[in-house]
Amino acid sequence: MKGSLRARLLLPLLGGTLLLWGVGAAFSYWRATREVAAFHDAQLAQTARVLLSLSHHELGEELAFQSGAAPSPDSLLAHPRVLDLPMVHDYEAPVAFQVWVLGDRLVLRSPNAPAGARLAEVAGFSEREIGGARWRVYAVVHPAGEIEAQVAERLDLRGGLARQVAWGMLAPSIVLVPVLGLFIWWWVGVGLRPLRALQGQLARRAPDRLDALEPEGLPAEVRPLVEALNALLVRLRLALERERRFTADAAHELRTPLAALRTQAQVAMRAREGGDRQRALRRVVEGVDRMTHLVGQLLTLARMEPGQTAGGGRADLAQVVEEVTAQLAPLAIARGIDLSLEAVPAPVEAGEETLAVLTRNLVDNAVRYTPAGGRVAVRVAVAERGAAVLTVEDSGPGIPPEERQRVFERFYRRPGSAGAGCGLGLSIVRRIAELHGARIRLEESRYNGLRVEVRWPAPEPAPPARGVADHA
Repeated sequence: MKGSLRARLLLPLLGGTLLLWGVGAAFSYWRATREVAAFHDAQLAQTARVLLSLSHHELGEELAFQSGAAPSPDSLLAHPRVLDLPMVHDYEAPVAFQVWVLGDRLVLRSPNAPAGARLAEVAGFSEREIGGARWRVYAVVHPAGEIEAQVAERLDLRGGLARQVAWGMLAPSIVLVPVLGLFIWWWVGVGLRPLRALQGQLARRAPDRLDALEPEGLPAEVRPLVEALNALLVRLRLALERERRFTADAAHELRTPLAALRTQAQVAMRAREGGDRQRALRRVVEGVDRMTHLVGQLLTLARMEPGQTAGGGRADLAQVVEEVTAQLAPLAIARGIDLSLEAVPAPVEAGEETLAVLTRNLVDNAVRYTPAGGRVAVRVAVAERGAAVLTVEDSGPGIPPEERQRVFERFYRRPGSAGAGCGLGLSIVRRIAELHGARIRLEESRYNGLRVEVRWPAPEPAPPARGVADHA
């Protein structure tokens, strides 16, 4: 059961139960020993006092007249006795006793008490070894000082009685501990049933079934696990839908260019004159370029789909826009378009790669859809509270207000568009803006074309340099 949840629950519970039982058993034995010892000490003291009282009653008058008078022939003073008392109770231990008068005369004793030696040398409780065994002795002296009673009990007999008492206390728990262990084992199994049911529910699922698991009837401790699994299933479903959509979009958009390439290749193969062949091959090259652009846009959009995260770090938007504009300048010159740039440093919380993709799509769209001799103006500014703003304006045909939301849809192209795009550029721009919390707005430009504005949230203030902070 290594690594199993059942073992992790059972071992501490059963081990803790046994440990607590062992501590309780030790405490019970210790307490029983103390209680038995206190009980027997009380019995010893009581027996000694009773024996002292009886002896004083028996010997008092004779001791009072002992000066010059001979003791009675039947008295204890004349004939010391050995008194044997039978035990009448299971918990009664055999005791030894002695009665001494005048300090050195033994007048009464039990059969197991020595005849010539005292049981105790001092009054009160004491312990001594007699006949190879340890004895607990209690000695009491009459206030007048003539009579002393001593009572003793073997300590090993006390231990046996303590063990009997402790065993009587622990015997029920010895039976109950295995029963409690079985109950704990059964109850842990009952507690793990929801997990086994969840395991069976997942095992019986088809690979394409990604709907949420039902958390009803599950314990509160298991519900966070089910919620996490449901969140994972949602992410998996979105990822699969994204892959299916990407595959469907790619197949749909590549079908027409591939058919056109095949047609142009067949024309080139059948052409008898060199000029016709060259024109057909030129169209093949143009078709390959369009397909390359389409595949690149599809891959970019796939990377920007929901479930992805924005690249971390901080970048200067102006620097990124300058580099992208410089890369697209030859295309603008070839099309006879005036491409201008006005930029000031504008830090944003974004990765340079995603900023470059966004800028390239905006400027490339503007250049492609602006007629020859037109104008494209790119501007980077800093608005209130340090928010960076990227604006791209062109003198192209623009977009009517009723279509400005549809242009963000995949593969949407306005009817009659003259550009060679694939309808993915603004979809990519919107996705990148969403990833970075930026807002995008379309409106009419001052050149009667389209104006695209992307506004980033103000960046968090950078922490002060360590050296400066230390110096301050």
